[in-house]
Amino acid sequence: MNQVPRPERRGGKAPGAPSSATPGETRQAVVERVIQEALLPPGADCWSEEDRAVIRVARRYRGKPFGLNPVAVELVLEVACAFFRVREGDRDHWRGLSEAVAATLCEDPVCHSRLESLWQRFCESDDG
Repeated sequence: MNQVPRPERRGGKAPGAPSSATPGETRQAVVERVIQEALLPPGADCWSEEDRAVIRVARRYRGKPFGLNPVAVELVLEVACAFFRVREGDRDHWRGLSEAVAATLCEDPVCHSRLESLWQRFCESDDG
């Protein structure tokens, strides 16, 4: 069976968090990821800035249904600001771009469905 390679993540799960397979991930990839996570020093902070950004949005808007505003826009804005290391004073300049990107993602039925599923999982998790 052909598997689409899963992109490498910067960061990872919190120390001690169980690893689980994601769609498209091979058994070998899961085993390798579990081994990598097991080798982390105790107390290591494995969350990437992008992970933390999504968690902040999930905490802020928990219980709200997924939609363009505010959830999708805020997800894109927070992840972009974390990824590009945007200073707090420059965030407003990124809002317009984030709105356009979020609108494009929400217009695509497949992207919308995936983002909605991601949103639901974050809102239901202990991290969100």
